Amino acid sequence: MAKPPRRQFDDQQACCYHLASRCVRGALLCGRDEYTQRDYSHRSAWLTDRLATLKDCFAIVVLGHAVSNRHFHVVVYYDPRACIWWDDEEVARRWINVFPPANGRLASLQTVYPRELLLAKPERLERARRSLGSLSEFMRYLKQPISRRANLESRTAGHFFEAGFYAGALLSEQSVRAAMQYVDLAPALPMLRKWLEVCPGTSLRERVRENSLRALERYLPRSKPTGDSWRGVRAVMTAGQQTDPQARFLERR
Repeated sequence: MAKPPRRQFDDQQACCYHLASRCVRGALLCGRDEYTQRDYSHRSAWLTDRLATLKDCFAIVVLGHAVSNRHFHVVVYYDPRACIWWDDEEVARRWINVFPPANGRLASLQTVYPRELLLAKPERLERARRSLGSLSEFMRYLKQPISRRANLESRTAGHFFEAGFYAGALLSEQSVRAAMQYVDLAPALPMLRKWLEVCPGTSLRERVRENSLRALERYLPRSKPTGDSWRGVRAVMTAGQQTDPQARFLERR
């Protein structure tokens, strides 16, 4: 059984995490809808701008991000104890930046009052401190405004993103590099596949073809097993992909 995100995070030890979240009900985070021919590429900027706002407020450091048609990835360094060392003024400043006053003629004057009200209520200030130090709350406040704007634009209601999200701890320098490379190259993978198809004579294309499942089947002995035994061979060859949680996430895109 999958664990909820709050049980996947170490609340005492700083660590890097690979986070990802999918859209539901066939919604598009960006790209062109094949049925309506509407282009939603502008939604990518919504998430990028929101991420730029939150990264300076929560107890995280954003190392990389990528937005795909139906999901997004974020690689972060998360220190759950960083918020303990912030003074009350710092907590109030960060919280007001996450939830600024409504735009208007008196917005600049109203900024002072929410900060004063927050500082005057220790219980509310402590809740704000816990939220700013939570990775789950970071993902919640990252996705909420995107969901609302997308629903208003599409004239729909309900969840836009899945309630949960993928969270993988990166426990070594090699895993951080691998996650960063994957996130940076994920948007380019469709173009890379097309490029490999039309660019013969490259060593990269040959390596991809030589290590494919079709190539492996071709090089097996002619007296290859049939029926249930052959299906067992295929299951063994693809077992690593099926047990990898990140691969399972990508299969459901």
